[in-house]
Amino acid sequence: MEQTSKSFSKKRLKNIVILGSITVILLGILFYRTATQPPKPPEGAKRVVICRSCKTPEIKRIVNIDDDSDKRNYCEKCGGRLAILVKCNECQFEFPEPKIDKKPKKFKNKAEMYKVIMEAQRCPNCGSILSHPVTIEEFKKEHKKK
Repeated sequence: MEQTSKSFSKKRLKNIVILGSITVILLGILFYRTATQPPKPPEGAKRVVICRSCKTPEIKRIVNIDDDSDKRNYCEKCGGRLAILVKCNECQFEFPEPKIDKKPKKFKNKAEMYKVIMEAQRCPNCGSILSHPVTIEEFKKEHKKK
């Protein structure tokens, strides 16, 4: 009888050691994975924007420039709405990206739709339709002089 209880307690001790070892290994793996996981990249992309009200240009991280509920889409100085800064290829004039109606009227064809979009993006200074969003490098280079 005594021999049976000794072998039973040895088996139980052996099972406890194995279960404890497995638990320690699993906890170690879990800790290692959480500790070595790279941090999440910040949401959005850095863009050159300009305030529609006070015309102050700056570099900001933007997720969706059309989202009115996002506080990042407003000027820190005056609270005005921000827009992507666009530069005319012809006269080098910088202006806010024009607002284009997201739900436009029905168009007869795609050519008519593109014509409306191109007209909206026309340079307010010289009338050219050739423009591009200002890059961060271009902004830093141009605005360092001023």
